Amino acid sequence: QYTPPPQQAPQGAYDPQLAQQLNNPGSKVDPMTSYGLAGKSSQEGVLLTSVRSGTRAAKAGLQKGDIIRTVDGNEVMQPEQLNQVFSQYNSSQTLPILIFRQGNLTPVQF
Repeated sequence: QYTPPPQQAPQGAYDPQLAQQLNNPGSKVDPMTSYGLAGKSSQEGVLLTSVRSGTRAAKAGLQKGDIIRTVDGNEVMQPEQLNQVFSQYNSSQTLPILIFRQGNLTPVQF
């Protein structure tokens, strides 16, 4: 019986949080995770604690340390708010995001 060799994931593609969610039957993957983002609340918005390479977020130019202020004009201060805003759109839509990076407000098309 032939057993194919294990596939190796591209570097930076493995996300333990996403793997845990996918391995739990009945669990739902939140929009931030599905877009390759992890973040936490800050006084200025949602501070990105990681951006997985090769994801929509990385392709849009988002980086670890960016602070998301608004998505499509909606202010976000907590990851839950960001998930709520993301869940109102489908993945084929382009969303204007305003981020705070290195002291400057920067628009990003996501």
